[in-house]
Amino acid sequence: MDFYKQEIYGNILYTAYRTRSLVVSVSLLYSLFGVAAILYFADKGYAAIIAGVIIVGFSLWRINAVHQPVMLVTEKALLVAVPFWEMPLEKGAWAYWIHPSYLPVSYKKIIGFSDDWKILYIGTQQEGGMAQISIEGTYIPVSDKKKIIAYIERKQKE
Repeated sequence: MDFYKQEIYGNILYTAYRTRSLVVSVSLLYSLFGVAAILYFADKGYAAIIAGVIIVGFSLWRINAVHQPVMLVTEKALLVAVPFWEMPLEKGAWAYWIHPSYLPVSYKKIIGFSDDWKILYIGTQQEGGMAQISIEGTYIPVSDKKKIIAYIERKQKE
């Protein structure tokens, strides 16, 4: 897992986001969730206000996360966003929860995507020869998926 660094991965050629309809609907849902928490806990005492603030903070964190890119197509590698359920929980890993973190995948190792774009298949040097990476590609627009596949195929021919 890593953060995007231009000096390591080169320039970003394509950025794949979730579809606009998903981003808007999820953002509205979390906004309503936060407003409901404020209204419900406003007159319940200090402990309840703290719970409301925690819920609002969680809502803002998830709104921020849904606006982050799912994939970055760079000159040297495909950077795949790490789903939040795969984030490390050890001490000192808080930066991965705040900033978008990516798993770099060499274009030469990519075998393909599952039909629903939830899994990225890569070739490995180990026995069996293939590994799976969970990705959040289901809600990437079809036009972006085509661009990503075309660039991967072009890089694999080089």
